[in-house]
Amino acid sequence: MLAWFHLPVSYLLAAWHEAAALLTGPASGLGWALAVVGLVVTVRAILLWPAVAQMRTGRAVARLQPELAALRERHRDDPMALARATTDLQRAHGVRPFATLGPLLLQIPIMLGAVGVLHGFVPGATSNGLFGAADVASFLHARLGGAGLVQTVLGGDVQGFAILGHWSFSPAVLAVAAPVALVAALATHLTARLARRRQAPDGSGLATAIGMWLIPVGTVLGALVLPLVTEVYVLAHSVWTLGQQYLVGRYLDAH
Repeated sequence: MLAWFHLPVSYLLAAWHEAAALLTGPASGLGWALAVVGLVVTVRAILLWPAVAQMRTGRAVARLQPELAALRERHRDDPMALARATTDLQRAHGVRPFATLGPLLLQIPIMLGAVGVLHGFVPGATSNGLFGAADVASFLHARLGGAGLVQTVLGGDVQGFAILGHWSFSPAVLAVAAPVALVAALATHLTARLARRRQAPDGSGLATAIGMWLIPVGTVLGALVLPLVTEVYVLAHSVWTLGQQYLVGRYLDAH
């Protein structure tokens, strides 16, 4: 089933790699990394409008919190009446709670497709989506700053986690993966801080803590066992999300 998502993702990645190859050459690790960044940018740009709708809905829900709190107090002994009153209030203000799930649900198959394609570059593979054997070999031998795109800090490869195989610490991979992961973690942390500024008064403290601390820490730890190319994908995704949170937030403030 996941193979359905591999083909369009591999098409985008191949198109960006061809464009990057004009500057770096087809075998360059930087070219492949730029192709991954281009893939993320394309996907997130396509999902930009649903993301704007998601943020607008979130703000509308935050503005309704005083009225929702009053409804909970008024109907505290009648859950059915509370549900009807809540729905009526949200409908009156044009709030669609499930609209916030749209961008997430759209991103899931795309992210699965991206993971499938990036992890499809394995030794001996004769194809990977639209990529042929020569492309697979090029990807497997590509290096970024002295580190292979499919290498991990602890010596694993694109086929699995290093901790499930042998241990072989690689300073060269760490030198590249560490700054990539740290910037991605910082971007994730700042995104959560921006979101917290407009969080509803009764918003979940646990969700805030997860976004501000747990996910960034997981991003850093993940750099030890995930292929470098996956960290590049996470970095591009995190930086885009931070910029989107800031710029869309300013846009909604002005409108």
